[in-house]
Amino acid sequence: MINVQADWETPAGRLLKQLCAAMPVPVTIVVYGSAPLQMCVEPSLLSQDVDIYGEEAIRDTVAREKLGVECRETGIQIGYDINFQAPPNWWSRALIQQVGHCRVVIPHPYDILVAKLHRAEPKDIEAFRLVIQKTGHPTEIELIQLLQSSVDMYQPGFDEEKRGDLKSNTMLVWEEIYGRRIDVSVEIITPALERRKQGWGHDMPDEDYKSQLRKL
Repeated sequence: MINVQADWETPAGRLLKQLCAAMPVPVTIVVYGSAPLQMCVEPSLLSQDVDIYGEEAIRDTVAREKLGVECRETGIQIGYDINFQAPPNWWSRALIQQVGHCRVVIPHPYDILVAKLHRAEPKDIEAFRLVIQKTGHPTEIELIQLLQSSVDMYQPGFDEEKRGDLKSNTMLVWEEIYGRRIDVSVEIITPALERRKQGWGHDMPDEDYKSQLRKL
């Protein structure tokens, strides 16, 4: 796994420092989207939005200081924790830094890339390509392991939810980035569920295991 440091002199870094300096109270700010890749991998990777989430006080400060996307060419877009669909253990890899009296959490590039699989638009695939060109990672094995730990993401979405087909998106990224077809069920889903079953020991009936496979 690559070790990363944040470059606070990138456009995203400077904007985040401006936000932290303006915060009247201590808060935790989580950065997601493309900004962590700009700060930790490639400063030339540009994005008009710096996606963040955190306490409600952040929203008030962004509005007061006119730091939002509606006020400037590169601005802050405030979302929610459910918008960042990353592996469940992403916090263990995150870079956490104190900026003024704010705690800024920057997810590892691996977790940013996994979250981008939900859309897999051309700019998301380009992000995969850029990170691998710069660092040589994630390798196929590393990404498969990350996706196995995130196997529940492959379950069908809610009827009211419009989102991409994660299996198809994974296959697309594999062909574009690693140059081969991947069988998502065989290489990611089934091994992950087998490992989950082993972790539960004899508590999980075979029928429950098969029903999980059918859902995925």
